[in-house]
Amino acid sequence: MGGGQRDPRRAPRGSRVALFARYELGAAAGNAVAARALIEGLEERGVEVRFVGPSEDWRDGAEAPHLCHALHAGPSASAARACAEASGAPLVITVTGTDLEDWTDEVDGNLGRAHAIIALSAHQEAALVRAGLGDRVARIAQGLDLDRLEQLVEGAGGGELDGLGDLPAEARVAVLLAGLRPVKDLHMALDAFARLDSSSGAGAAWRLLIAGDVVDAEYAAGV
Repeated sequence: MGGGQRDPRRAPRGSRVALFARYELGAAAGNAVAARALIEGLEERGVEVRFVGPSEDWRDGAEAPHLCHALHAGPSASAARACAEASGAPLVITVTGTDLEDWTDEVDGNLGRAHAIIALSAHQEAALVRAGLGDRVARIAQGLDLDRLEQLVEGAGGGELDGLGDLPAEARVAVLLAGLRPVKDLHMALDAFARLDSSSGAGAAWRLLIAGDVVDAEYAAGV
C-alpha cells in the first residue's frame, strides 16, 4: 500500500498473541484443527503466535503477550485469564457449542472477565446476549478456504469426484463440509440419505458430497 498507509489486515509489527487451547496442537480434535487454522491466519498477518496447550505454561521462555486468546471458555480460558491478569494483556475468548451447552461456574467466571467474546454463529451470539454479555460479543463466522474446497471438489483424478461426474442434469448435490473425524458423526447424514431413498425414492435425485480433510484415516475409511 502506498502513501505510508498500513494494511488494516495486518497487525502492528511485533504483535504477540498467546493462543490457549484444550488439546495439543497435533491432535485430531476440532479445537486443535481450529487452532492450527488460527495460527496460520495470524502469522500470515504478521503476528507472532505462541501456542499454549494443556500441559504448557505461557511463562516458560516467552515474552509477555499483547493478547491472550482462548479457544473454549473452560480450562483453556482459565489459563488465558491467568495470563491476562499477570501480563496486563486483554483476554479474548472464542466460545463453542460445548461451552454453551455445559455452562459451568468456570465458564461463567471466565466469560465475565473477558474483554471480548467471539461467537461463531447467531445461535451462540443470542445465548451470550441473553446471559448479559452482549456488550462484548462479536460474531465471526467460521471461514472457508475456497481454494481448498475447489481442490476437494475436483478430487485427485481427472477433475471429477468418483460417482458424481456422470450425474444427470436434474440431479441435486448436497454438500456437507466437515473434517472426517468421529466427532462429526457423518454416518448420521449417510443414514438420513439412505432413509430418504428407501422411503420415497426421492433420494435417487440426490447425491451427498462430503468435502473435508481426512483427520482420522480409520474413521474416513469407514465413511
